[in-house]
Amino acid sequence: MALPKFNTAPFFDEKVPSTGTRITYRPYLVKEEKILMMAFESQDQKQVTRAIGNTLNSCIKGDIDVFKLTTFDVEYLFTKIRSKAVGEKSSVIMNCTECKTGNEVDVMIDQLNIEVDTDENGCEKIEVTDEITVEMAYPSFGDILDVETTGETIEDGIHMVASSIQAILTEEERFDKKDLQPAEIMDFIMELPTDKFNLLGNFLRSIPKLEKEVEFDCTKCGHHNNLTLSGMKDFLV
Repeated sequence: MALPKFNTAPFFDEKVPSTGTRITYRPYLVKEEKILMMAFESQDQKQVTRAIGNTLNSCIKGDIDVFKLTTFDVEYLFTKIRSKAVGEKSSVIMNCTECKTGNEVDVMIDQLNIEVDTDENGCEKIEVTDEITVEMAYPSFGDILDVETTGETIEDGIHMVASSIQAILTEEERFDKKDLQPAEIMDFIMELPTDKFNLLGNFLRSIPKLEKEVEFDCTKCGHHNNLTLSGMKDFLV
């Protein structure tokens, strides 16, 4: 006689921050949590990224490909799915700014929100000269896997800017990314003056993040702290 199987996982609705699209999802299961924990323990960023993406693709109903969503979409949706799987409260360790003692602070991760400010196509147009405008979109979660980057060198920055360019516009023509070779985009970037390249880099530095101000009194010295958690890692450690 076969053992019974659970087939009644609840489903929830949520909005994808960058597009406003409504999706339906379920909490992740023990088999998926095991894969996530193994990835986190490996401390291999690519393994972690792949595990999170694969887990969300398993948990979200429909045709959506998580690896084509923005990085902040994935962070937001993962915290929502995690809150339904293991609890809406996450205990994080925050150091007192006065005595540096680690304090355990509870954060309600199901209440986190992200504000997004782009045009209706999810892009932002950046004028690099009077004649040339670059249309940028936030990098997709899949870009993080495709681009070998730590985010700390000029080469890393160039590759992330290249992956985010959606089109290059002049007064007469529009050159869409899908019609260009990667080498052509790279050549365009390499010919930019440094200050113009920095305009494109500033767009990446403005990528929305999960953020929440947290207040707590230190258990050792009593100092009142007001700190900001930023990014998925801060909320899930």
